[in-house]
Amino acid sequence: MEIESKQQILERRKEIEQELVDMLKETKSDFTLDHVRDAIYNEEDNDDMMKAVAMFDRGGDATELENVLELVTDAWNYFPHKLLGGISPAEMILKHQSQVPLYECPECHLKYKEKEWAGKCEAWCREHKSCNLKITAHAEKETAS
Repeated sequence: MEIESKQQILERRKEIEQELVDMLKETKSDFTLDHVRDAIYNEEDNDDMMKAVAMFDRGGDATELENVLELVTDAWNYFPHKLLGGISPAEMILKHQSQVPLYECPECHLKYKEKEWAGKCEAWCREHKSCNLKITAHAEKETAS
């Protein structure tokens, strides 16, 4: 699951909601989208995902079960969970990705994902009292204050 933005998560969540509504109709389930959302949001233990799967159970074949499992897994990953502070696992991944530490050149304060580039920047800055465009091309767009 590659997550790029909150907007991407919301768009995918909308798609999943429609797929769930369609599958609930197809399986002639007595449950609604709100039931599925509630089961996911209020999950408390490992078996709770199976509660959502059971909402689609009509004794179908293996292919139908596979489709249900795939869709419920997507819903599980993109719908909010109370235990996660009201956000989805996908949002947790996005939050974690944005917290990846950056390495800062102590001379010019540019930040780099790789420690090696920050070290090259620092060495260049100290020796030349300026920045090197080939090195700074590897810096992250946000700079330190």
